[in-house]
Amino acid sequence: YIPCIAWGRNARFVSNLNIGDNVKVTGRMQSRKYQKRIDDVTAVEKVAFEISISKIEFVEKPVDE
Repeated sequence: YIPCIAWGRNARFVSNLNIGDNVKVTGRMQSRKYQKRIDDVTAVEKVAFEISISKIEFVEKPVDE
């Protein structure tokens, strides 16, 4: 799974989805660096990848044959 970020009307739309719903997402894949603190002294630099959603649509599940 790739985390997705939704804002505005896309955020309102996804708030009504359920786990397992099929969706079609259009957006921009982005990465960002961050530091994860291991303890009081140590931090590790990591990279997070995510999709910034520009368009999202509900897709009907196919009927099993």
